[in-house]
Order: sequence, then structure tokens, then C-alpha cells
Amino acid sequence: MAKIRLGTIVGQISGSAGATTFSHGRFGAYIRLRSIPVQPDSGPQLLRRATLSGLSSAWGALDVTKRLAWKVWAQNNPITDRLGDKRILSGAMAYVQCNARLQPLGWPTFDVPPVVPAPSALTSLSITASVATQNVTVAFAPSPIGAAHMLWICGCKTPTPTINYIKNLLRWLDADTVLVGTPYTLTAFATKLGALTLGERAIVWCSVFDTATGLLSTPMEARCNVAA
Repeated sequence: MAKIRLGTIVGQISGSAGATTFSHGRFGAYIRLRSIPVQPDSGPQLLRRATLSGLSSAWGALDVTKRLAWKVWAQNNPITDRLGDKRILSGAMAYVQCNARLQPLGWPTFDVPPVVPAPSALTSLSITASVATQNVTVAFAPSPIGAAHMLWICGCKTPTPTINYIKNLLRWLDADTVLVGTPYTLTAFATKLGALTLGERAIVWCSVFDTATGLLSTPMEARCNVAA
């Protein structure tokens, strides 16, 4: 579904409508034909579907008091959409969003909303990427990030450093305890995104993940050129 911000005619638009996709890049807005993704029914995809289905059923089993608590929590914790606007989730959406991060990692889910804020963001982040090792090394601060916290890592790679808008390319890569401190070797980068090649641009977004609440800090971004 396309998201539109009205101006004199249209101030800003993002997403798809019918066979047309609206987006923007380094040189401004553009329109392209919409591509229909192939459904590979991969292991991670099937796991995600099962997680969402199970949590939707679990929401239906909650009593009225707990549903109301999630509704109030969602109203007090709006999200930011692709156009930078604040949006309020429904209680069900907030419940699924928090628990969907916990369940696939084996952490217990919860029926009542968090009573603490999201964790503080990282204060610094840098990465290096190597063709020889096929790894991305992540250096961050503070280190360690604290008990019950994990490093939540998304990433992507681009063929050249000139591509700046990458939100549509990001994929979740890893969530790992980092009590051992920095640097962290991200082997999942090449495993999930393909072999690293010289001249590519590696991009990583890292948030601090609270395993007790399912909440994420504001992400920090780091980029580097893939070296030999």
C-alpha cells in the first residue's frame, strides 16, 4: 500500500499502488513498475509465518484488561513510519511486534506491556569487511552493553558506495549476546547476504535489544567498503 502525504497535489508518496511503486533515492523521487517477490518458502520465512500466526492466536486468548493495557501502551509509544510521521499501533500490533522479536530467539513472551523504556542506543559503531575472511567485524560502544541485552543487527550490501537509500534493502542478520565485548565478528553477513566481493559497500544497523521486554533502542548505522 502506498503512503501519501498531501501537498498542493501530492507532497510525498512512498510504497506501491497497483502495479506502480513510488520511492526516492539520491536524486529525488522516482516511479517504477512493481515487482512481485517470489515466495521461496524458506526455513526463516516459514518460521516467521508460524511466529506471527501463533502470536495472533495468543492475542485472541488475552483477557480484556490485558488488551486494554496494550492499547494504552501503544498510544503512549507511537512508531515512526517511512515518511517520518508518528503512527499509533493497535494493541494487537504492539503485542505481536514486541513478542515476535523474542519468540524465535527462544526468549519467553509476555502478556502485559513493558513498564520500562527501550534501552539506550549505542554511542559509537564502526565496521570493517574483508573478502579474505568473508566476515564483517563490528566495533561498538558501550561494551559490554549490559545484562539481558543483546546486539540486534540488520544489514545489507550495495554494489557501489554511491547508493545512499538502503532501508528497503536491510535484512535482519543476527542477535547475539555481547557480554564478551567488542569487536564482534558478524559471520551471518556473508551467510545471509552472499559472498563479499571487493568494491562492494557493506552497511550495518545495530540496536540494543532488551530480552526482557522485546524493545529495541534507536539504531545506529555504519558503512564501509569491502577490502581485500
